Amino acid sequence: MQLKSISELDRFLIRCDELINSKFILAETKISELLNSIADSEMLYHLFEKLTKDFDYNAYKNVSLSISKDNENKGVILLPESTGDRLSFIFCLLIELDNKQIEINKFLQTFFYEDGSYFESYYSFCNQIIKPFKIMVKAAVDELYSDEHYAKEKTNSFVGKIQTEKFKEIESLLSEDKEKILSDNNLSDEEKAETINLMEGFLSSLLTFDKTQIKLLFTGYKYLCKTQKKLLVNFLKIEKILNENG
Repeated sequence: MQLKSISELDRFLIRCDELINSKFILAETKISELLNSIADSEMLYHLFEKLTKDFDYNAYKNVSLSISKDNENKGVILLPESTGDRLSFIFCLLIELDNKQIEINKFLQTFFYEDGSYFESYYSFCNQIIKPFKIMVKAAVDELYSDEHYAKEKTNSFVGKIQTEKFKEIESLLSEDKEKILSDNNLSDEEKAETINLMEGFLSSLLTFDKTQIKLLFTGYKYLCKTQKKLLVNFLKIEKILNENG
């Protein structure tokens, strides 16, 4: 299956990658964006609607979230055996995390404890839960939907003329700059989060057809790069990609 433009599945996969490659401080935002990519996709929405129709999440939750008998603050996740039940369980789990029915800090330290840091626990969570979830969803879509479905799918995005590879290139350049921001000791955690949210808002805007929003966020991103000189090199590369493909 070869897709040249950003499809519903592409958007979901991009959101998964953003969650996996993100930092712990942005985890809740990234989980929310991942779930939105499912809700905004008719294809994925119906897939999970079908999977969860007769799925008893609470029954699986009592078994899958296994707390240690010796330490109530430590546990392991025992995912369901079948692919369908695993997809349903992870999907419902993400919803509870997004709704804050499950507090993410305690959840990570309880079920993904590594060295005591939230960062390592988050890394473990992404490896054990999000990466398999991404792979299973893609496989389910490949199995349930024909190539003709994708051939008919239309994209109204600003990047409609930009191949997925180009979008990935922009995403990669922004990821480099996020690392620069996160390692900048002169910025507070709040300033780092605000800066990264602006960069990611600009990236997300490329998936829309709202030219006003795109222009506004691109202008904000451009101003950011002028105040943060270390971001200017990649900004010029991104500007060139957009000018060549826009």
